Amino acid sequence: MKGQRKISFSTFSCIFLIILCIFVIIGGVNKDKKLEQSNATIVQKVLQEQRIRLKTEDERISNFNLYDKILEKKDISILVIGDGIAEGQGVEAEQAKWFNVVKKSFNDKYGINATVSLITGGGTTVFRGWSEYCLGDSSKKYDLVFICFGQDNQNFLSISQYQMFYENLIKRVKSNNPNTEIVPMIESYIKVDNDFTKIIKDISNHYGLKYIDTREVFKQSSIEYDKLTADGVYPNAQGYSYYAGAISKLIETNYSDKRSTKYIETNLLYGDTLKLDKFNFATNFENIAGFEKGNGRFLGSALGSSLTFNSNTSLVGISYIKNKNGGKIDVYIDNVLVKVLDTYLPLEVKYEDVISSKLQGNHKITLKISKTKNEKSTGTNITIFGIVTN
Repeated sequence: MKGQRKISFSTFSCIFLIILCIFVIIGGVNKDKKLEQSNATIVQKVLQEQRIRLKTEDERISNFNLYDKILEKKDISILVIGDGIAEGQGVEAEQAKWFNVVKKSFNDKYGINATVSLITGGGTTVFRGWSEYCLGDSSKKYDLVFICFGQDNQNFLSISQYQMFYENLIKRVKSNNPNTEIVPMIESYIKVDNDFTKIIKDISNHYGLKYIDTREVFKQSSIEYDKLTADGVYPNAQGYSYYAGAISKLIETNYSDKRSTKYIETNLLYGDTLKLDKFNFATNFENIAGFEKGNGRFLGSALGSSLTFNSNTSLVGISYIKNKNGGKIDVYIDNVLVKVLDTYLPLEVKYEDVISSKLQGNHKITLKISKTKNEKSTGTNITIFGIVTN
């Protein structure tokens, strides 16, 4: 009996110790869980506070203009809209193109990085710049925008067309980012002042923009004009260095003056600009004869092939490709030939041309591959993206 009691007592003691250990372990686990939950709560709180700080910082930076970003060493984005000079034709080395020289100067002088985007093409007009900007990513905000067009506008646009597209382009850029610094540029090979250069100056004054007249920059260099160009039109590396130097000087002056770039809504300078409040790009041709559609474009080469589009807008333009195989496009409004577009060019460039900006009522627009072509062209190929309207 005594042995049995001892065994029972020993057994009881062991069981008690086991139960005690279990409670201790459970208590420790619960304590660890509570600590883990507490730590998780702290981490979530820290992350939330960090998100709030980042959001607040992003909102603060979103209201910065170019000069605020220079002051606080923030990276900037640059957009160049223009023609062959705008994209640096005349030099082969990328680092010699004026916008890359400007990009480098931001890093050298202010210690900030700049990214450069281009809406450019040799021989193009402000209508093309306006169209491509409207077709682009409207959410993209730029800190600095250069508008650089020259002689070709005088060959393809009327005064009224040039001024309304130029003004609306500026209004659209400012509408997208009121703090954008816009710098209009007068190109160096425009020999004398005319209605087109006057429009640049008038628009700049009306909207408080600082334009750069590169003709004056070349004159002040005391170097002969021909020595600053590659072919009498496009600047060479030295010529583009003067473009970049004038820009750097303007930026430095504006930064020193703490220039405000905030857009203040004002009356339109030109009444026709009101027509361009809307932008539409259409590919819904009423009749397609001889053209094939693929990869977002209409392709044709057989003479007489045509595309027909019905319009009820005041503006109608065409978006197409120029290249070495390009033919000609006969443009008809209500079966009347109004324009012939030559799509030959040694290099491939996307173009937009105005068909008319003063239409009233309903009209039938027909684009037909012409029986004639540029003697330099190796084909009669036509590539059309679509129709631009308002």
